[in-house]
Amino acid sequence: MNHVNPSSDLADPVVDRGYWYVVQTLTAQECVAITNLNRQKYRTYCPMISRTVRHARKTSIRQKPLFPGYVFVNLDPSKDNWHSVNGTYGVSRLIAFDGRPSPVPPAVMNALLAFSDASLPADEIPCGARVRIDSGAFDTWVGEICQLPDRDRAVVLLDLLSRKVPVTVLRHQISRVA
Repeated sequence: MNHVNPSSDLADPVVDRGYWYVVQTLTAQECVAITNLNRQKYRTYCPMISRTVRHARKTSIRQKPLFPGYVFVNLDPSKDNWHSVNGTYGVSRLIAFDGRPSPVPPAVMNALLAFSDASLPADEIPCGARVRIDSGAFDTWVGEICQLPDRDRAVVLLDLLSRKVPVTVLRHQISRVA
C-alpha cells in the first residue's frame, strides 16, 4: 500500500505538528484536498491500496484510497488555524465533535503509517495463473485465477458441468500449480 503525500515536492519542509485528524473530502477529491492542504504546509496521509479493475475486457491494477472520501491531516488545534482546513478546496469538513477536532488514536495512526506494500506476501499469484484449492468445498480442484478483487480473496474459474464457473475463495486457500 502506498500513500499519497506530495509534500516532499514542496520547497518548504512540512513539519509534524503532533496529532492526526480525519478530513472528509468531496467525492473523489482526495488528491485535490491533499495538494491544497500541503500548500498550507499541513502534513497529509492517504493510505492507498491496489485494486484490480476490469473494463472493456481488460484488467488493470489501479491505486484506490483505502478509505474513500477521507484523508488524514497532521495539525495542532491549539496552535494552527484548523478552521482553514474546512475552507480548503476539495475538503468537505474536518471531523469534529462538540466543535473541536477529534484526534485519531496514536496506536491506530502508527499502524496505518506502518502498513505498506512491503507487507504483501512475496509469493503473490497473478491473474491467469493456474492454482489448486487446498481447502473448503472445492478441495483439490484446479482452476485459473480470473480476478483479484482485494488482498484476501481470489476469483478462480473452475470447470463445472462442462463450463467455466467463477468461485470466490480466500487467498490462503489456494496454491500455485506449475
